[in-house]
Parts: sequence; structure tokens; C-alpha cells
Amino acid sequence: EKHAGRTTPTPGAAAAALRVTVHLDAAKRGVVIGAQGAAVKETQRATGALVRTPKRGVPGPAQVSGPDALSVLRACCLIARQTAAASDCTCEVAGAVELRATIRPTSPAQHILFEASPNAATDFVAYVLPACAVSEQRVAAAVDDARFASGASTLPCWSAAAGHELFLYALGEGAAVARALYA
Repeated sequence: EKHAGRTTPTPGAAAAALRVTVHLDAAKRGVVIGAQGAAVKETQRATGALVRTPKRGVPGPAQVSGPDALSVLRACCLIARQTAAASDCTCEVAGAVELRATIRPTSPAQHILFEASPNAATDFVAYVLPACAVSEQRVAAAVDDARFASGASTLPCWSAAAGHELFLYALGEGAAVARALYA
């Protein structure tokens, strides 16, 4: 399905579109889990993503997967806000190798959620923006313009709104388009 220059992965393709492993220390992992697992359960309920964490006191990362990239991005956004700190992560993006990245808490003033490490094989970036018609139109127009300028039929840049937030993530050439808009 195509929306204003953005391609929306089909449900089957979306399942493998994005998986994230967030490397958290014990204190941050405890915040993500919450008392009796309440925080992680609420994150899963609110986003539809599956968040797996080791039991309290057991070292290991939090793993986030979901039925589509949007659910994973939303869960990662909540995790970053809960921990209130940047963390290393590994993003598995469909059609690309595992990408080392940094996940950051977002706010009205800080929009970048993920950014690939400088030495990553493929550029990758994700933003969380206020959802409104203007921001959605701006993203759609920029993607269409870049796609037309490159002569490509598609550009690896996707966006979707959830609640009051617009999630934008992109790979390769698409990452350059996203950065030009919101860096």
C-alpha cells in the first residue's frame, strides 16, 4: 500500500521490518520492567510490541519486536523516555544487516530516536515528531521530491502517525532525506 510517496509494508513484510535490542544496565532495565513487570506490560499494551527483558538481577538486553515497525518504534520511544538516557542498541532492519545505533529519549525539542553508528554498513535514522497535517505533508512532499530527483520508484523512508506523534524512519538515501528535514 502506498501513501503520498511512502510505502507501507504489507502485514507479512512488516513483521520482520524492525527488531531492536537495547543494551541497558541493571538500573535502566529495572525501570523498563517496573514493579512486578507493570511498566513493561503497560508498554506492550500501549504499543502492541513484544518487549522481552531478562528477569530482575539477570544481565542482558531488552529485545523489542512487533507486528510492524510502528509498534516497535513506539515501544522503543517509551523505553528511551522511561530510562531518560541514551543507550546503545542493535537494530535489525528488513533488507539490511544488523545496525549498531544509539537510542535517545525524545521530547518536544529533541526529535531523534535512533541514529546509526558512524561506521554502520547502512545509514539509519528514526525521528519522533508531533503528529499534525503539516508535519505529515512535509514528510510526504520531501520523500516524493527526493524519490523523483533520484529517479527511483521507491525510497527507503517510511512514516506513520500514532496518537499525537509521527514516527519517521529511514535507511540509506532515505536517511539523508529525513536528516535534511529534521536534523
